Amino acid sequence: MLPILQSAGFDVVHVHLGAVSPFAWGALRAAKAARVPVVVTVHSIWGPMARLGYRMGLGMGHWSREVVVYSAVSETAAALVARALPAGGPVATVPNGIDASTWVPGQSVASNNVIEAVSVMRLAPRKRVMPLLRMLADAGELANVPLHLTVIGDGPALSRARRYARSANLPVVFAGRMSPEQVKQALAGADIFIQPSIKESFGIAALEARTMGVPVICRSQTGTTTFIQDQVHGLVVETDQQLSQAWARLADEDQLRDSIAERNRSTPPEQDWPLVVGKVTDLYALAARRLEAFRR
Repeated sequence: MLPILQSAGFDVVHVHLGAVSPFAWGALRAAKAARVPVVVTVHSIWGPMARLGYRMGLGMGHWSREVVVYSAVSETAAALVARALPAGGPVATVPNGIDASTWVPGQSVASNNVIEAVSVMRLAPRKRVMPLLRMLADAGELANVPLHLTVIGDGPALSRARRYARSANLPVVFAGRMSPEQVKQALAGADIFIQPSIKESFGIAALEARTMGVPVICRSQTGTTTFIQDQVHGLVVETDQQLSQAWARLADEDQLRDSIAERNRSTPPEQDWPLVVGKVTDLYALAARRLEAFRR
């Protein structure tokens, strides 16, 4: 990578990180050696082990803070990244982007008085599909109307989730992987979008649902609260028990559900691509200024 950076005349290197990103470390070392401005964007929630690992990397001099600009996709993620930096920051917030014009809001209509919820995720343990099914069971006991859940996505937890759903006789369909157009069709017929994950740095699927006018229920510990405000774009809760209660509440309270859906339909999200591109361009310019000042 270093010969490429040295010979191609790049103006900036933009490195995207998760919790474990060995390739990114190489890119950062190469950019430092080539003296190219660097912007780092973190796309995950850094737990204690991840923060320790990156703090150790900083201590070994792999990332010089004088020439690197740090960012994360939400304020929630940025606060955790800042804790890994020796002086606690600063860390900019650059959200993931969406082309709002391709996620056109529609009118959600319940079928046969059944409230349809949709969840879009990779079926991996960290996305919490098993707790989602337990929350569906609890919400069904609390709601005064029938509930139904469609889970879109695939992953290693799918077989276990199907077995549990069958054994508990849950009103859920596992739709598997879908194309973006198929996801849009599913969201067009949804009354509620459920995001059960806690380690969610942003939540692009929730943003797509919110853009299409679907009320979103999510946990307060996630970066999804960047664009989901409680009682405005959906309901934000602290615990799984509260999520089940919020699910039943939105199912039963037609006026609340309809008012949130109408607000989502009539107000496009801020996280459209022009805003994101502008923020990223500003970070590139800042990284260039930092490197120039460091060289002096």
